[in-house]
Amino acid sequence: MYFENGNAKIYLAIRTSRIFIKKDDEWRQIQHHGSIENPYLLEKYQKAILNK
Repeated sequence: MYFENGNAKIYLAIRTSRIFIKKDDEWRQIQHHGSIENPYLLEKYQKAILNK
């Protein structure tokens, strides 16, 4: 997966987790979390989205 903003293109490794429940015979997502564990990639991503 990558993030692109103007001239910045950053390849990201994101760990995610999701929690589902089954209600009325349908699965529904009730929670989603994602995190970038590599401090270097996280810093690059934050700078790109904050335009710093």
